[in-house]
Order: sequence, then structure tokens, then C-alpha cells
Amino acid sequence: MSDADDVTAELDDLLNGLAIMSPNSGEPWVSEAFHSALKSMSGKMGLRKFVDCLHKRWLTDTRIVSPAVHLCNTMSTHRTSLSTLLHAVMLNDYRNRHDLRRISRTVFANSARFMIDYFRSNYHITPFDSEVTKRSGKAASLGTTSTCTSPMSDSWTQVSTVQSLRCRYPLIINDENGEEFEANPLIGELIDPIFHYLHLLIDDTAARPEMLLFHHAMSTVGNIFQALNPQRMHQLCLQLRRCIVQNAKQPLDRVVLLESIELMIVKWKEDEQNEDVRNLYATLKMQYDGFASCQGIA
Repeated sequence: MSDADDVTAELDDLLNGLAIMSPNSGEPWVSEAFHSALKSMSGKMGLRKFVDCLHKRWLTDTRIVSPAVHLCNTMSTHRTSLSTLLHAVMLNDYRNRHDLRRISRTVFANSARFMIDYFRSNYHITPFDSEVTKRSGKAASLGTTSTCTSPMSDSWTQVSTVQSLRCRYPLIINDENGEEFEANPLIGELIDPIFHYLHLLIDDTAARPEMLLFHHAMSTVGNIFQALNPQRMHQLCLQLRRCIVQNAKQPLDRVVLLESIELMIVKWKEDEQNEDVRNLYATLKMQYDGFASCQGIA
């Protein structure tokens, strides 16, 4: 076995360990494991090779998706080129989404989940700053798309990578109160692909892994996407109703989709959803998830 194979096997072993301990360990221990992963791997393989190996694992093993997102977030704080590389990997998967779906619904769902979870953990809006936006608009008008080449780029020497990306790719969002915010531009570019993923997850051919991922997405990022584009979320809600009527064949499928639509109806305001309703869905999910496992329904 070559040195490269040894390193890949070591990464696989480490990811397996992280996947096992993440659901059952306290946050300090999990964080320590992630940092150990970085220390062990960063000096042994190039960044592209590292991402390629990690990418193959999160596509084929659902348990790896969450640890992979956490690992990438931790590593991105030290190696900014990782964010750009991950962005390219996610968008390439998105462009090939129909091929991935034909290969395996689980592979497709894992690909979509990585993008959704990565978006959720990195989507941070900051209070709108008029001066930053003026400079952002000026930079954009000069056609700056990949590097800051305008005369003012010298004044941005000390600005972080994310801030400079905001300068180059402004994304202004109005919230429900009319306030404006500026968002991370690379993360902002994932919004439209995620909307398309959400529609695929509940289309006429949706399978169990996709419906479960849709429920996960609505629970974690649904409120964000409602604020970003209420009209698209309304269309998604209509499609969800159609999926429940026409495509949800098993009780567990109907439970997770009905709970998703409950969240959409109350706009993710927990105080407007009766506690008995939440408890009912929790009980039904436990009941039918066990039934599905016993019957071999996947």
C-alpha cells in the first residue's frame, strides 16, 4: 500500500470515528476530535486530495455529512482557499444532480444535504452598512468578479477574505421589518440551487431518503428561505401538499411531510404551534420509524 493510500485509509478511519462519536459525545470532545483531524491530515495530503476524499465519503455515507460540514468549517478558518474549493465541488454536484439521482437516491440526498447544512452553518447576516454598500456597488460596477483590481483595492489590504468577497459580490436582503442586510456572497450563491433541490426532494418520484431530507431542511433552513423568498416558498408549499396526497405511500413519509407543512403554515413560529401537535408528530415518527425498520422499508 502506498503512502497516499495509507493517508486515505487514515482519513477514512478518522471519519468513521467522528461519525460514531458525534451523536453521542459532548461538544468539547467532538471539537477536540475535529481539531485532531485537522492536525493529522493537513500535513499529510494536499488540500484538493483531502477534499476529494472527503467528498466521496459524504456522498456515500449519510453519517459523514454532518462531521464533514463541521470539519470543513473548522478548516476554513485557517485555509480560506478551502471555501472556494468546496463551493466548486457543491456546484458541480448540483449541475450533475440528475445524474447523481439516477445513480442513487441516497447519494443525491447526501449531496443536497451537504449543501443545505453547509449553507445553514455559514449563513450569517450582518447589519447593513451604507458605506460598505457604496463601495460594494462601485466595485461591482467596475466589473470586479474574481479579484479586486480597482484602485481602491489597496485600502482593503487589511480586510478579511469574506469581507472582500462581500465587496465584490454584494447580496442585499430585506427582512420582514424592512431592514437591509449584507450576506456572504459565496453562501448567497447557494440559495437558488437549494431551492431547486427542495423541489426535487418532493417531486413525483421522491423516495424515502429525499422526503426525510426535505423534513430536515424545513426544520433547519426553512425559516431562512421563507424570509429570502416567500413566493417561492409558497410554491414549494403547494408542491408539498401535492406530494402528500399523491406520493407519500408509507405512514412515516406522511408524518414527516405533514410536520413539514405544519412548520410552513405557522412560519416556523413555535409559539403558534400547539405543544400537543408537536408531541403527536414526535410520537408518530418514533412509532412508524420503528415499523419501517422492522419491515425493511427504506
